[in-house]
Amino acid sequence: TSTRDIANLITRMETVLKHHIVDVEKCGPVSCYVQGDLEKQREGVVFLTVHDLGCTYLNWYNFVMDQAMEDIRKRAMFIHVAIPGQEPGASDLANEFKF
Repeated sequence: TSTRDIANLITRMETVLKHHIVDVEKCGPVSCYVQGDLEKQREGVVFLTVHDLGCTYLNWYNFVMDQAMEDIRKRAMFIHVAIPGQEPGASDLANEFKF
């Protein structure tokens, strides 16, 4: 997937995903993407997702957007964590970077 394709996909997803940056003590800022209505789902179920090696939060986004997940999607909120260096189009981490 090219950087342009990723940028186009992210632009289309902006209405579904809300980007937040969480400062983590040991590794610095981590991007998190909220999928669902934060205000509406305060009393509902929240899923925290972390992608597998070689994947990104986009894999979880696509899974949640599948038609089979529609009923769950209506009743839940998903927080997708983007591991540093694994975001789409991310550059390599510095050699001294520590998790």
